[in-house]
Amino acid sequence: MSNTKQQEGKAKLPYEQTHEYKKLTKKIQFKTEELQRFYYDILGVEKYPLEKITEMLNDGKHIYSNLSTHYYHSRENEMKDYMRRFAMYQKYIEKKGYSHDRDNAMARVISLNRFNLDYGNLYLHIYAFIPAIELLGSEEQVKYWVPLANDFKITGSYAQTELGHGSDVQGLQTSATYDVNTKEIVFNSPTIESTKFWPGGLGKSSTHAVVYAQLISQGKKHGVHAFIIQIRDLQTHKPLQGIEVGDVGSKIALVHNDNGYLRFNNFRVAKSCHLSKYVDLSDDGTVTEKVKDSTRLVYGGMLKLRVNIVKII
Repeated sequence: MSNTKQQEGKAKLPYEQTHEYKKLTKKIQFKTEELQRFYYDILGVEKYPLEKITEMLNDGKHIYSNLSTHYYHSRENEMKDYMRRFAMYQKYIEKKGYSHDRDNAMARVISLNRFNLDYGNLYLHIYAFIPAIELLGSEEQVKYWVPLANDFKITGSYAQTELGHGSDVQGLQTSATYDVNTKEIVFNSPTIESTKFWPGGLGKSSTHAVVYAQLISQGKKHGVHAFIIQIRDLQTHKPLQGIEVGDVGSKIALVHNDNGYLRFNNFRVAKSCHLSKYVDLSDDGTVTEKVKDSTRLVYGGMLKLRVNIVKII
């Protein structure tokens, strides 16, 4: 049976109804359904028939009907349009019962294929910022921060990569020095290389960030730890005193993602910012591992993010 006849009578996506698409499909020598099945299975929706996936995608086509227009937007307009699409996406998945389920494969398919929410700032909020808190935060920290993030009362970035080091986590240079007198942690960017650079959502939109830094307490280095830090005022959205943060500017792709930079200058935060599921920082500055080789678990947030990047790509 020809490829064209196989698809007759089935629901079609908008691009499938164009003259160019119909002309191209006549030249195809393989079954496009098999390629579709392969693509969607990678995204984890193998249990859904193609008819169901097409139905779901068509159901939201009014939200982003022309996938080509955003290539001609200014960066500012594209970022605004991304936020509009994301807000509509949230309403749509809530209507379908997928709200706040980051591992729901169908929601991921809908976000990528209907809303074109590829690697944008709020997608990182969901797939990097929140998982890092859940993975590395104590029960109390998760209970406090995750609901705020899920409801978008705060938005977050994943501030690991620096100019000098990226995935080499132990080479990060941002310092987090515990002050036993004030029970605060003092953050500094001691070198140019220690500048946090490239994290998505950091440039303009994020109010908070999960920051990876070298913990120093009682005059000793204790390796890289994770901290949740507020970087902008929740009312004015201005950077807090001691924070230098901004947007890295236009890029070849993903213009709607406000990749940014971040530097600290004696920025003080309460000790409770230390994500303490696996490591405890006591009031007197004692650092206690709750599990063996706890510092290696810091890599968990990075690995989780890398897995999600593969899923998105």
